[in-house]
Parts: sequence; C-alpha cells; structure tokens
Amino acid sequence: LEQGDPVLQSALTWLHQKINVTFLDVKRLQGYRSFKFSLSIRTQAVVGPHIDVGLDHMTFEIHGGGRVQLTKFEHVRSYELPPHLQYYKK
Repeated sequence: LEQGDPVLQSALTWLHQKINVTFLDVKRLQGYRSFKFSLSIRTQAVVGPHIDVGLDHMTFEIHGGGRVQLTKFEHVRSYELPPHLQYYKK
C-alpha cells in the first residue's frame, strides 16, 4: 500500500477517530414502570490522541420493543483541524 491509497486512508481514518459521549439526561416518558425513554447525549468527535473536531447534541426515544428513534439533532460546533491533519477532511 502506498501513501494516499484509499484502503490505507480508510484504515488510518478509522484507527484515529474517536467519539466521546456524555449522557446529559435520561427520562421515563410515561411515568413509573414504563418502557419508553428519552435519552439526551453530547458527542465530541476527536481525531488522533485528543484533537477535537466537532460537538453535537442528540436526543433519542427508546421504546421497550427495542426501537430507537433520533428525535433531535443539533450540531453545536466545528473546530478547525491543524494543517498536518487536513487529510481527515472529506
């Protein structure tokens, strides 16, 4: 494989990307003993060991039968990548 090879690039991208997840809120939507929940999270995408690239907030509804539905998505912020990591941009 050579530098710039799409297979190598894909593998490197996968190896160096992480998403940090913070749980913001969990609610039982129909009260005591119900199986319908609202889950709010914050995701922070990271490349390399610790370079932030984006921040998002998401809210999901989770139903007792296993169905999960994204009900709200908010892209909060994007961060500029340093020059030596510009190859991560798609």
